[in-house]
Parts: sequence; C-alpha cells; structure tokens
Amino acid sequence: MALVTKAKMIASLNDQRPGFKERYIGKALVAIFNFQTEDEKSANSTDNHNNIGFSGSDAKDGSITAKYFLKHGTLLDWMVDNWMKDFRGSPRITKYARQLNIVAEAKAAKAAKAEKVKPRYDHDGTEHDKCVFLGHDAQYDVWFHIKWGEVVLRFGDEPQENRAMCLGDARNAKAYANAVEMVRKYIQDPS
Repeated sequence: MALVTKAKMIASLNDQRPGFKERYIGKALVAIFNFQTEDEKSANSTDNHNNIGFSGSDAKDGSITAKYFLKHGTLLDWMVDNWMKDFRGSPRITKYARQLNIVAEAKAAKAAKAEKVKPRYDHDGTEHDKCVFLGHDAQYDVWFHIKWGEVVLRFGDEPQENRAMCLGDARNAKAYANAVEMVRKYIQDPS
C-alpha cells in the first residue's frame, strides 16, 4: 500500500491548520528538488528527461520555490497558489505523488531499521572495546567485537559466567550461525 497517493495528498492539502499547506508543499518540492542533478539545481531546469525530479515545464518554478522554502521555511501565497492550480483535475503538486511515495517509503524503511537496531541488553565490554551491535536473533543480542574479531551473543542480565558457552556448543547453536551471518553482512557493508 502506497504511503503517498494523489488522494492522500489532496486530503493533506485540505488541512486548515495555519501554515500546514505551505510546509507540506514546500517539503514536497524539496523532496522532488533533491532528485534533480546538481547542474539542473543550479540552472533551475531539467536536462535529463528521465521521469525523475521536476518535469521540464515545472523545473524553473519547482526549483525556485524549493530553494525559497529551504532558505525561509515557508512559501509565499503566490507560490502555494501556483502549486494548487488545477492539473488534470487535481492540484499541480499531486502529479509528483509517485516520486514522493518513493521518498516516504525510503524514510519509513530507514526509521524501521533504526528502530529495530537497539540492543535489549548491555554489552559487558567497555566503550574502548569497539563492539558493534548488529541486531537480534531470537532471545540474543548479537554484538561484533571489532578489536578481537569475536561474535558475542548477549542474553539476559545474568553475570557473564552464567551466559558463557564453550566454543564447540556455541558454534553448533543456530543463533551462532545466524550471528556469524550478521557479522558477514556488517563486514561487507558497515553503514
């Protein structure tokens, strides 16, 4: 289900809260403006006709209005009116619903990822140990000790000696195999 659609945009544009419409249109234009190439941004034009960023007919108005919003945090009345003009039965800004949905879905995915990656339990090491929290696996928090190249499965608030497994048992545990896979992914892309 799309996060941003023409219908949802129209409903938002009908919100009567003071300044809401100006901020909504301004943020939408900035999101589209960010799809423009650097050359297009500086020239207030569209050179690449790739269905990304502003259409050729909107490039100048869109770029100028987005830049104004970035500088002032609001829009002038004529700018709002310009983007509220009818375009095939809907406000002009709604023609960018598809691209705005891409932005909204990316933000939602990033927020979900950030929300998931919080450890349930503290790591035993000090801040100088350079441990990276990688995620959860069943009841375990998975940490990777960068300095020593160790995978640490942290579970519960028991003392460390009550949470230890001999290496043979640990390597046979399904959680250990999953944790090692998390480490492999981290090493390939530590972002």
